[in-house]
Amino acid sequence: MAESEIARNANSKGPTSFFAETSSWQRIHYQQMKEYSTMMRACNRIPVWWRWYYWACPVAWTLYGLVVSQFGDIEELMNDGNNESVKEFVKSYFGYKHDFLGVVAVVVAGVAVLFAFIFAVSIKIFNFQRR
Repeated sequence: MAESEIARNANSKGPTSFFAETSSWQRIHYQQMKEYSTMMRACNRIPVWWRWYYWACPVAWTLYGLVVSQFGDIEELMNDGNNESVKEFVKSYFGYKHDFLGVVAVVVAGVAVLFAFIFAVSIKIFNFQRR
């Protein structure tokens, strides 16, 4: 980088000052995304000290809603020899309850509203124009 570009970046108003710092945060973020998005684990199979992360993740709430809304009310027996219905399997394996579907819908909509609010506040507060 040229000296003038380094000096200009040091005085910037953005959340990060340098390209190296930004790329480091990006690498960490992508590493975590790859680790946690490649597998779907049921909440009751996650260690107790990591369950807060499960309940804080919007993707987990979305998957909860999709699985429960599609399979949570099916009373037909599965063909795997266990003589349990699809509803019972979803509850025993994943720990998902069909009665919790309303709460899941509110949380998913609330997360969307929260992200929209954060976006609107960020656009208002951060001014990236140089005058």
